[in-house]
Amino acid sequence: MKGSLRHFLDSDAVWLKILGAILLILVARSASQIVYNVFLHPLARIPGPWPMAASVLPMGLVRTQGRAPYKLAELHERYGPVVRIGPNEVSCVGSAAFRDVYGFRAGNGGAMPRDQRAVLSRRAFGAISLLQADVRTHAELRRRMNPAFSERAAREQEPLVARYVDLLVRRLRAECTAAVDGAAVVDMCRYATWAAFDIQGNLLFGEDVFGSLERGRDHPWPTTLMGFFRALTWVKLSTELLTPRVLLAAHKLATALGAGSGLRRHAETAKRLVDRRMAAPKGGRPDGHPDYMSYIVRGGAKNTSDTTLTREEMYANAQVLMTAGSETVATVLCGALYQLLAHPKALARLSREVRAAFASDADIGFAGVSEPGRLEYLQAVLSESMRLWHPVATPMVRQVPRGGCEVAGYHVPEGALIGVTNYATTRSECYFSHAERFVPERWLGAPEYADDDRDAFQPFGYGPMSCIGSALGRLESRLLLAKLIWHFDLELMPESENWLDNMVNHMIWQKPPLMVKLRPVQTTAGS
Repeated sequence: MKGSLRHFLDSDAVWLKILGAILLILVARSASQIVYNVFLHPLARIPGPWPMAASVLPMGLVRTQGRAPYKLAELHERYGPVVRIGPNEVSCVGSAAFRDVYGFRAGNGGAMPRDQRAVLSRRAFGAISLLQADVRTHAELRRRMNPAFSERAAREQEPLVARYVDLLVRRLRAECTAAVDGAAVVDMCRYATWAAFDIQGNLLFGEDVFGSLERGRDHPWPTTLMGFFRALTWVKLSTELLTPRVLLAAHKLATALGAGSGLRRHAETAKRLVDRRMAAPKGGRPDGHPDYMSYIVRGGAKNTSDTTLTREEMYANAQVLMTAGSETVATVLCGALYQLLAHPKALARLSREVRAAFASDADIGFAGVSEPGRLEYLQAVLSESMRLWHPVATPMVRQVPRGGCEVAGYHVPEGALIGVTNYATTRSECYFSHAERFVPERWLGAPEYADDDRDAFQPFGYGPMSCIGSALGRLESRLLLAKLIWHFDLELMPESENWLDNMVNHMIWQKPPLMVKLRPVQTTAGS
């Protein structure tokens, strides 16, 4: 009997049968899961391509390839305002979707919570960031941070912002002076990024931490951001494919093999800079100028209430504030410049408006660029640029709370993931006439655009979790564009004529060089 059993187990055919049975079970289990996802899942009645309903892989791979904004626009064009893009995920477009997904939801438990499966900041810093916090934590963090980002606080930052904007103009004038014919060809994306990060770095850390404009060179932090966000797309996909235990084991293995070293360097740099700023005497800057920490750390020069953050909370939020306040401004400025250069009539109109509005460079400030009824075309240009090329083009995902929600006639059940895509919304003819065209006049009362759905344009987000830094972002973008237009005649170089085509997006846009020829239009005192 024992010999027969041993002979049975030693048989190659038996092991092949066992392996075949295991494989068959796995295939059957996967097939049954696919059948359930496509036909029986609570989201089954929401339209969308069946491969995306069956598995997270199709949309996950689109995200890792940087094609999400384009794919979502294509899907909404084909399937309508609500599209199923994963077994448990839905994408929406339109002004009603903004209200339904991101609004206050009075009487329904408050705003929808964020997807919490891939929260990284608590592990790295011991606290959670504003961008990843749950509803209650976000509300408390926002209450304590709001004083630093109010309209009044934003206007108090004008001297610091103006210093860097003027330095940008001087650097560009120096490039022109060094050119043989007085006209320099420069990569405006690089200069816009230098200016935006220098400004935000000083506002956040109390010093010129990057020094890009001063030194005329890139700093590692901004230049490695795309790698950081590309890694996040893989983190999201892994959280959807793996169980928590397997995910934890994979994370430990990746760490042991040296993966994520760039992310760790970012975290350590943020900690070091926060520590240095918080160690300043009496919580203030050497120059006495208020910055973010003047309002939100204990002992800050402007903090006279309980609006304080702990050191760990500052660690967690430093990277978020740094990126959100700089990368978006650089993207808006680059997008506006490209659209103007690609539409010479619009550029000529804006040049006339800006140069007629200010007698000298010294007159161009926050008050001048934001005064109601003044520089209306400049503000229309920025709005139209963000409509066509939103700096945050992928959805901010929420998790549907208890009881589910209604969006565009569809019931989305509890636990599903849902988000509104700006890129697909603002490029849809359902909401904007001639949606693919650059037409600033649509924001100035042009009658052919009277039926545009203005509520479908939400450049700074919607609801209680919208962008906290929108006040300063608007002022900074207007000042940068006004100064550039006032000081220089600009011309798009042939190599950048198709600059927007097929651009990669991993939450932020991977911007190629924007080559522009600059020629100073006049020399002014102090410029």
